[in-house]
Amino acid sequence: MISGKIRLDLRGTRSAPALLNRVRNLLAGCANGDVVELVVDRHVSPHELVAHLPTDLRFIVSADDGYTLHEWLGVLRKGADL
Repeated sequence: MISGKIRLDLRGTRSAPALLNRVRNLLAGCANGDVVELVVDRHVSPHELVAHLPTDLRFIVSADDGYTLHEWLGVLRKGADL
């Protein structure tokens, strides 16, 4: 089981369904309360991504250019007001 902060590099996954499937598979070993940083291509919608993520994990989403986009800044939770 993984604990603490996990960084998942999801760059190169182009379609939303493929991205969500990849995220679900990678998160299978995460523990309740873990903080997961998702590094994604800039075109990915944070709203769509967060809406389909587990609620027992905390997420930080950052863009592929190494900088966190202002609308993605902070810890995201399912249903959060972005």
